[in-house]
Amino acid sequence: MFLFDFVASGLVVALALSVILYSRTLANIETYSSGFGPGYWPSFLGCILLILGIILLLETTVKFLQARRTAAGQTAERPPPPLDFTSAGMRRVYFLCGILGVFVLILLKSGFLTGTVFLVPACMRLLEEKRWHVLAVMTVSVPIAVYIIFVRLLGVHLP
Repeated sequence: MFLFDFVASGLVVALALSVILYSRTLANIETYSSGFGPGYWPSFLGCILLILGIILLLETTVKFLQARRTAAGQTAERPPPPLDFTSAGMRRVYFLCGILGVFVLILLKSGFLTGTVFLVPACMRLLEEKRWHVLAVMTVSVPIAVYIIFVRLLGVHLP
């Protein structure tokens, strides 16, 4: 289990660094009158992802060292069960990856708002939301809120 956590934290840190480096290749901030260029938010989110990846790495390291100390002092504790890649939870993760893949295709063909109309109810159903009125309200209100906040208030162009 610790190996999986170490690999996952390493992948998160690598992804964050690649997002930060890629966002620096986008247009300069000085070219925009608002002060926020197209690379600002990806860079900001990449920094947050980098911090979270480092926290995950540190947490895994501390737990690993605690487990080694505990194992050296006691042998009665059972090790955690191995990660089951065929469990129901992992199947949900795979299904979510598929949903995100379809979202990217819709995003490329029809735009962000149309993709969000697909993404919101699909994720809510995956998380077992069964009330159709809640699904309908969220499917309509999330894209409207994103449009109002980002396009109208912040002046960001959605893809």
